[in-house]
Amino acid sequence: EVFVAEAARILTSLEALRKSMQEIRLARTGNIRVGTTSTQIVPELFAHVAAFRSQHPNIQVQIVETAGSLSLTEMLVDGEVDAAFLIASAEDMPDERICFYPLIRGQVVLAVSDGHWLAGKSSIRLRDLSAESFIFPGRALSMHSMALKLCRDAGFEPKIACECDQVDTVLNFVASGNGIGFVSSQSLMKRARAGICVIPVEPVVERISCLAVAREKVGKPIVEMFRDFLLPAIAAQEAKRT
Repeated sequence: EVFVAEAARILTSLEALRKSMQEIRLARTGNIRVGTTSTQIVPELFAHVAAFRSQHPNIQVQIVETAGSLSLTEMLVDGEVDAAFLIASAEDMPDERICFYPLIRGQVVLAVSDGHWLAGKSSIRLRDLSAESFIFPGRALSMHSMALKLCRDAGFEPKIACECDQVDTVLNFVASGNGIGFVSSQSLMKRARAGICVIPVEPVVERISCLAVAREKVGKPIVEMFRDFLLPAIAAQEAKRT
């Protein structure tokens, strides 16, 4: 009986070793699906993805773009993507289904045309915006509910002139004088636009660019390789920026 028990233990250990070796092999030669939104198409961020591809040429990185962070969250949970780049607020992060790894910290800012009465101000209080027309983010974007809450907490219902799923469209409408718009400061990186002024809002509302991974995918070798490559690279980049 002792011999049988020991043999069973050895077989179990060998099977665990076989699975571990298979996972390592797959991590070096497999594929990873990474979700993103148009607001996260930041050249500096995806330069790191390119660097990962260069360092791991046998791993296929498939980028899947969708309308907004809300749909990305569901894609993560449903297993349609292995990881995702998204912008979240502190109140989004307690989602127990997902692990959030902060990458780039930013804040909510107000975009106005350079001919608007607010242009040139160093900051603006939200309660002073009640008479303005807004170019709102689309409902698929987490910024939509955030912007709505900011206005209501400031004591007014926003006058929404237009809803747009693309940051570039929001900025185009703002530049042409159709209204003002809330955006995340990260979304404006490398998006310099003539005719636009950007103003911080008071009180400050933090928005955080994250790498998000469904909890059930944490520990998968290929996902860990991708995460462990990106986090220190982006942290070093942000340290240089500050």
